[in-house]
Amino acid sequence: MLNTLTEQRKEWTKSRPLSELLPWVTTLTPGLVLCKDGSIFGVLEMKGVDLEGRSGAEIDYAAASVERAIKALDDRHLVMWITARQKQRIESSANASAGRLDDLYREWKSGEVFYTMRDWMVIGLRAPDASSRMFSPVVHAIAGAVPWRDAIRAVISGGHSLSLSIDQLASQCEALESMIRQILSNLPAFRVSRVEGAELLGVLNVLASPASEPHPVRFDPDRGYLDTALGGNTLAVEADHVVFQGASASRRMAAVVIKEWPTTNAGWEETYPELMAPLLSLPAEYTLVRTLRPLSPDQSRKHVNAIRRHHLMRATSLFNHLRAAMSSGPTVVRQDPARLDDANAAGIALSEVTTGLTGWLSTALLLYADDERSLEAAVETATKRLAHNGLVTFRETLHTLSAWAGSLPGNWEESIRYVWATGANAADLSPIITLSEGEPINRHLTEQSGRTQPALAVFQTNHGTSYWLNFHRYDLGHSLVIGPSGAGKSVLMNFLLTRWQQYAPCQTYIFDKDKSCYITTLANGGQYLDPAAGNMAMNPMAGLESDADWEWFVSWLEILLTHRQHDLSAGDDKAIRDAVESVRRLQPDTRRLKSLALVLPGRLSERLAAWVEGGQYARWFDHADDSFSLDRFVTIAMDDLFRQPSVARAFLEYAFFRINRRMTGDPTIIYLEEAWFALSDPLFAARIENWLRTLRKKNGVIVMASQNLDELSRSAAFAAISDNMPTRIFLANPNVDSHAPLYMERFGLRPAQLAIIRQATAKRDYLITNSDHSRLMQARFPARILAYLRSDQRAIRSFEAWRTSGDDNYLRKYEDEMAQ
Repeated sequence: MLNTLTEQRKEWTKSRPLSELLPWVTTLTPGLVLCKDGSIFGVLEMKGVDLEGRSGAEIDYAAASVERAIKALDDRHLVMWITARQKQRIESSANASAGRLDDLYREWKSGEVFYTMRDWMVIGLRAPDASSRMFSPVVHAIAGAVPWRDAIRAVISGGHSLSLSIDQLASQCEALESMIRQILSNLPAFRVSRVEGAELLGVLNVLASPASEPHPVRFDPDRGYLDTALGGNTLAVEADHVVFQGASASRRMAAVVIKEWPTTNAGWEETYPELMAPLLSLPAEYTLVRTLRPLSPDQSRKHVNAIRRHHLMRATSLFNHLRAAMSSGPTVVRQDPARLDDANAAGIALSEVTTGLTGWLSTALLLYADDERSLEAAVETATKRLAHNGLVTFRETLHTLSAWAGSLPGNWEESIRYVWATGANAADLSPIITLSEGEPINRHLTEQSGRTQPALAVFQTNHGTSYWLNFHRYDLGHSLVIGPSGAGKSVLMNFLLTRWQQYAPCQTYIFDKDKSCYITTLANGGQYLDPAAGNMAMNPMAGLESDADWEWFVSWLEILLTHRQHDLSAGDDKAIRDAVESVRRLQPDTRRLKSLALVLPGRLSERLAAWVEGGQYARWFDHADDSFSLDRFVTIAMDDLFRQPSVARAFLEYAFFRINRRMTGDPTIIYLEEAWFALSDPLFAARIENWLRTLRKKNGVIVMASQNLDELSRSAAFAAISDNMPTRIFLANPNVDSHAPLYMERFGLRPAQLAIIRQATAKRDYLITNSDHSRLMQARFPARILAYLRSDQRAIRSFEAWRTSGDDNYLRKYEDEMAQ
C-alpha cells in the first residue's frame, strides 16, 4: 500500500540528520579535534599488557602506571577509553610460486572470520565557561569554504561579546598537548602512539558509522564541517536497539551499561584490572566505552561527606530514632555494623580526594550484530559474563541512542549513568589488558626487499582473535620449537616452511629426520636428498676459490683429523696448512682428500686414512667430483648421519658452508628437525653461535626443533640459542610439570604459561612467546592442506604410489585420497 503524501510528510518531519548527533566541527591540528561545545581532544592508541602468561604483579604495575598518568587531570579534562572488537575477514594475495598449496591456504582463510581489537584513549579539554556560551555562533559561522580561524574572527568582529580569541584557542591546544605528552611519559608498560590525520578521522568515522567498513578519511579543515564529512550511516531507533544502515549492510546495536561494581555500598576499592577480561573472548562485535569526568577536590569532598552522612544516618533505623526520642530515660540506640563500616570506608576515602584523582565514571558496552537473534544472543552472553565477575548491568531501552551518542568523543554529556570512582577504579577499568595480534606484515623482510612482505601466516586464537605469526622479532628471525613427540611439531613446521615460499625469491634448507618433511618438500617442488643412499658424491675441495674458502677448508679438515678426540699441536697446524696449500696448487680435477693424504706428514696422514679411499668413512667425502647440488628448496635426510656423529659433524659443517655461499640476500630459512642430536655435539655447539650471527646478516633464519629438553639445555650452545632465538613455539604437553624447572629457568616461562601448555590440545594448540608477548594460537588444518603436511607411514606410502604412477596430476590424486 502506498503511503499518502501526508504520511510521507510526517515521516520526513520525524527524520533528523545524523550530523546533529556528531559533536565534531573541525581539526585544529593533525592530532586535535574541535567540538561544537568548544572542547578539544586528542587520541592515543594503546597496546596494553598481554593477557596470556603475565603475572598479577605485572598487570598491577600497568594499572598503577595508568593511575599515575591520569593523576594530573582536573575538572577541566575529560577521558574516554574505547575498545573496539570487530570482525575481520582475511584477504590473502595470490602467490604464484606456491601453486596448489597457496590456493588451498587462501581458500581456507577466506572462509574464516576473526575478531580484531583496538584500544584508544581520548583526552579532552573543556572550553572555558564563557567560550562554551559563545561557541554556538562560531560553529554556525564556519561555512564550507570559510576557514575556521576566519569564522572566529568574523564572529568577534560582528559585535558578539566573546571571550575566546584565537590566542586563547591556541593556548588551549598547547595546554592539551602538554597534558598528552605528560600522560605518554607515564605509561612505560604500554605501547602508546598518537593517532593523527586520516587515521584519526578514520577512527571517528568507524565509531559514527558502525555499518560501514573501516577506512582512513581525508579532510580539508578549511572546507567544511566534520559532522557532515563523517558518518555514512542512517539510523533508526527501535524499542531496545538501534539499526544502522550503511551502503551495503545494516547493523543492530544494543547498549548494556554498568550500574554497580562488585563492591560494598560505599566501596571504591572493589575493582581490579581483570574485571572486564571476560569480554576479551566474547563471540560478538562490540565497542566498550569508559568515560571519566574528573572532579575537583572540593566537589569530591562534598560527595564523599554526603555518602558518609547518609550511612551514619542509616546506621540507626527510623524506629530506633523514634524510640529514643520518646523515651524518658537513657536508651541504648542500636546501630547497623555494616552501615557503620560503610561510613568508616567513606571517611577513609576522603584521603583519596586529597591524594589522587576522583570523578564520575560511565561504562557502556555497545553490542553489534547483523540480526536481532544474534544481537540478543550477544547481549545474553555478555551480561552473563559480566555478572559472573560481580558486575550489575542494565539493558538500555529508552536511552539506547544516548548510550551510542555518548560513545563518540566530544559528546561528553550524553552518557546518563555514572558512578563515583577513584583514579584506581578508572585505571582498573581502562584497557590495561590486551590481546596481541602479532604483525600482519614482516617488517624486516619488507625493509630488506623494498616491497610489502606479509606475515608468515595468520591463525585463530582461543579468544577468537587473529594472530599473525612471524619468525622475525625486529631483525632477528632465529626460532626454537620445543615439545614432546606427537604434539604436532612436524605438521606445523611443514606448514610454515610452505608459507615461507611466499617470500620468493627465497631459499629453504631442511635437515630432516624420519622423513618428517618428505611430502612437503616434494609437493613444493623441492629436492629430497639422502646422503646415505650412496648416490651423492661430495668433495669439499671442489669449487673452492678465495683465500677465505681455503681457510674454511682448513678448519673443516681439522674436524676429520680430530674425530677420535686427537688434539692438534701448533706444529700440526702448520703442517696442515702447508699440505692444503700444496693441494690448492694442483689442477681442480685432482683436488681431493686422497691427494691431500699423500702430502700430509705420516701421523696426520694416518688420522685421515679413515676418510680416504679404503677407509671407514671414505664414501662420504673422498670423491673426484661433487654432486651435492643445492637448489632453492632442498631437504637432507639426516637419519644415518646422526648415527655416525663424526660424519654428521663434518657434513653439517660442509652443508652450512655451501648454504652460506648461496646466501646473497634472498630470504633463507634453515630448519633442523631434531636439533638436540646436533647440539649434543660439542663441536657443532661451538659452531652454532657463529652461524646464528653470520647468517642473520645475510637475511638467514635458523629454526631448530627439539623434544629433548635436557639435552638442549645442557648444550654448550644453549646461551647462544637463548640470546639469539627470541621466538619460541611451545607444543602442548600435559606432563609439562615434570620439566617445570627447565621450562621456567632455562626458557623463562611463567607458571601461567606452563598452565597454558599443560591444558593445550596436542596437534591444535601452540604457544608462541617472544620478548613482547605470548599467545596460544590454534592451527586446525583442513584435510586437503593437511595432506601435504603429513609424515605418517600411510601418507608416505600413498604419496609414493601416486608419485611413481606416471600420472602428471599425481599431487591432486594424492590429495583427493587423503581428503576422503
